[in-house]
Amino acid sequence: MRIVSRAALPAETRGDTEDRRRLGVALRALVVNGTPIALDDARLGAGWHAVEYQGEVADFRWTDGDARLALSGGGWLDLVLAPGETYWAEVPLGRRRRA
Repeated sequence: MRIVSRAALPAETRGDTEDRRRLGVALRALVVNGTPIALDDARLGAGWHAVEYQGEVADFRWTDGDARLALSGGGWLDLVLAPGETYWAEVPLGRRRRA
């Protein structure tokens, strides 16, 4: 399974950081068919940044906008999001102005 979202580099959208990681969505929890998946579970493959901690407790984990999650079978996947990032707004082609 893939979790696909917009992504941004915080250093390009905010003046208060030098963070150059490509950040998609921040997840506080993943739950498959009612069973929580730890944020450091081996099934979270490519496209995940390291777990971020609040003290000694895993708080959330960022995707890079295209994260892999190895699951088998069908069922429900619940995602609990943490506060997100700032993204540039995309302007539709018909509304772009020439400089």
